[in-house]
Amino acid sequence: MKKRRKEIPSVYDKAKFKEYKKGFTGNPLFIVALVLILLIIARFTNLYMQYHMTKLELKSSSLCKEIDFNFLGLSGYEKARNRLLQSDLTQTKKIKVVCFYDLFYPAVFFINNKDKLSFVDLGKLVVYVDYGLSVIYFYQFDVIKSKVNETEIVRSFGNSLAFPIFRGVCKILGYDLDIEKRSKKDISYIIKSTENFKYLKIPYLFYFYIPLVLIILFAFFYSNAIFISFFYYIEIFFLFDLKEAFVVPFSWLLNFLNMEASNMVVLVGTCFLCVLFFIAGILGLFNWKNIQNQSFERGFILFMLLLPIFIRF
Repeated sequence: MKKRRKEIPSVYDKAKFKEYKKGFTGNPLFIVALVLILLIIARFTNLYMQYHMTKLELKSSSLCKEIDFNFLGLSGYEKARNRLLQSDLTQTKKIKVVCFYDLFYPAVFFINNKDKLSFVDLGKLVVYVDYGLSVIYFYQFDVIKSKVNETEIVRSFGNSLAFPIFRGVCKILGYDLDIEKRSKKDISYIIKSTENFKYLKIPYLFYFYIPLVLIILFAFFYSNAIFISFFYYIEIFFLFDLKEAFVVPFSWLLNFLNMEASNMVVLVGTCFLCVLFFIAGILGLFNWKNIQNQSFERGFILFMLLLPIFIRF
């Protein structure tokens, strides 16, 4: 009696190859660990991008011509402080600023003001700086901290839907962001319009369009289960200011339609996109059983759903 040969799937036999590929699953712990590593890399890349765009924005600002800026890149507190003290010996301008970023802050500014009270452009904000030495910290979630003579003041300048959560977390940490309870010793600043940025709007273009291209591309090569990743955009609209998350990516469309980015336009446009992305995400859930490469697709979906948290906090 002849033995039957077990056929090996051929790359030319698409149906059998898909079945063979579908059955492969990697170690779940390895996938989660890999996703976390990629998220940490994405967070660090985002910190660098925000710092670099702030640097380009300040170099192009007309308000910074009378200020001596020194950009250190990835650095620390003591190095920045020493560089600021060294600049007193070499620079003649009355306002000197040393800027750097680290693993927690996209921008930290050491400011030595030997002039009277002055407004200093720090990228997203124009901050009113007192005489003497002060340190301004920017957090990724639109919170600013001022440190003058060991006195710290923390304020939020964001306008996202998640602001109440930010305020609650900061209260737990001992910082009161409630505008109505501000004292005379406070941070005075002017919020610059996002539409007028030259470089600081670029991160929001990346946040919107790069994930969109990746989701569509991977859904084409794998399965529609990838569409679950569209829930990423609902998180983005919740965590970020709507004018940053919506107006910047669609400024070209608003200009083409000759429309102003009024609150009503932003609200209607954002709601429309949220409904669209929600439906796409539900479609992905219905196609979960049709997943082809379980390791890759599950890892990618997990990465996309956690990414807004890592780039925002």
